[in-house]
Amino acid sequence: MLKIRSATVEDCRLLWEWANDPEVRANSFHSEYIPWDKHIAWFNKKMKDPNCHLYLITEENSEPIGQLRFSVIEDSRSVVSISIAKDKRGYGHGTEGLLSALEALSKETAAKEVVAYVKPDNVSSIRMFEKAGFVNQGPRVVEGQNALAFLWVYKTNKANWFYQDSTHSLTQPNRIMDSKWFQSTPHQTVFHVLFRVDAGLGAGLGHLRRSLSLAAALRQHGATCTFLTSGDKIVHNLVESAGWDMEVSTMSGDSEDMKQVLGSARGCGGNVVVVDSYKVDIGYLLGIRKAGLYTVVLDDLARFPFPSQLVINASALASRLPYISSTGDTRFLLGTEYALLAPEFWNVHIRSVHEEVDQVLATLGGEDQNNLMPGLLDLLQDLPGEFDVTAIVGPFFRNRAQIEAAMSNCRRRVKLVEVGTSIRDLMLESDMAVSGGGQTLYELAATGTPTVAIQIADNQNINLQGLADQGVLRLGGRIGDPGLVKTLRRELSDMVQNVAIRKEMSAAGQRAVDGQGALRVAKAMAESVASKPCA
Repeated sequence: MLKIRSATVEDCRLLWEWANDPEVRANSFHSEYIPWDKHIAWFNKKMKDPNCHLYLITEENSEPIGQLRFSVIEDSRSVVSISIAKDKRGYGHGTEGLLSALEALSKETAAKEVVAYVKPDNVSSIRMFEKAGFVNQGPRVVEGQNALAFLWVYKTNKANWFYQDSTHSLTQPNRIMDSKWFQSTPHQTVFHVLFRVDAGLGAGLGHLRRSLSLAAALRQHGATCTFLTSGDKIVHNLVESAGWDMEVSTMSGDSEDMKQVLGSARGCGGNVVVVDSYKVDIGYLLGIRKAGLYTVVLDDLARFPFPSQLVINASALASRLPYISSTGDTRFLLGTEYALLAPEFWNVHIRSVHEEVDQVLATLGGEDQNNLMPGLLDLLQDLPGEFDVTAIVGPFFRNRAQIEAAMSNCRRRVKLVEVGTSIRDLMLESDMAVSGGGQTLYELAATGTPTVAIQIADNQNINLQGLADQGVLRLGGRIGDPGLVKTLRRELSDMVQNVAIRKEMSAAGQRAVDGQGALRVAKAMAESVASKPCA
């Protein structure tokens, strides 16, 4: 059982070390490294501040494993922050410590409400506060950054209040500056979304990644989500790490698959179904809608008239496809402004393009069925210029040995990166990229990374052509083309040697894809579900 004690002067250095843990800094609204002298000044000030209640979480042997700080901002209302030591995370200590600290706070103060502000991509903290009984109040802006507000109310208090800055951000939460409290009822989950997604070996991860991105945006509207998808361990880990429940789907696209969707929706209390699959047809979707479920389709092909309430296609030329509503009320969200990207891409700064190419990124998605990566490494070593290569190895790659052999023969320095490292950071560190034609192209565009793209599947053709027409990328050819290597070499060479081309492509990419697509779609869904009948 964990214990709670007040912090003492002896804890100063330990708190400084915890505060500068890279993960803690990344999840903070001020992510800069904290110098020792500034920490001492801050610590001494907090120890003397009657509105600050600083606790340490300890194990039964009194070993400290985490810290909590409550900043009283108005009598009975406080803002909480919490962190757990790196080697103690993942055991539920945060939730247990938080509940104990809330009890201690109630004895020392008149606290009735406690608010927590969390970055939307900080899944572990979101789950911790939810498990402790905090209720998601939706999006806020804290220190100029997107955040979610979570409210905890003591049972003895009937009113529910939470803090909102009247300008743009919450600053110095232990005092009020031109701010206001406004009364509200706790935000209740408006809808529960069941995602039916194709993923895994043979299907790749593109469908899953864009669905997870939409789920992250829906979380800001109070939605909870369940994923019905492949039982593959890699897929399961991705869903679980995002903080969602998962069930295994047959992914067959037939009537039995549809029945499974309806059963899962009933089981999880879902009233919205998002389908992201090439295998389903109009009858499948109509069956879901007739069951009274608000039906959303993530589509790429416009293969048939749609009976769903909502269809999303982020392709650059989606508006030219022959989309038809079979029910007369389908809303179509078409174009790159609806590209579904993860939270790390929601706010990317305008790219600065270097004169020289120092780093090239090679990425082909979740799997390399055509054994392309070894050939790419061979090709890259023959290009002009002096640059290093970062090659992303997807979780379903089956050609690791061939890739490593190509690395050993490459005159350039090549770094292999397993998926799991921040893709955004790798893109921002690279001066240009060569990529497959899937979901990754939107991420490269959002980060302003000049790209030569390879068409790997037939369904990628329309989007690739559209992005090329907008100047976002250069076409490197398609799998099976006799001139693929020649075309790739020409386009990559031009890009390496011409900074003007890279600058134009970088600007075009960030104009076409601003990273906000998932937020737009989530807002449209939340408004529609709240205002329209499902049947």
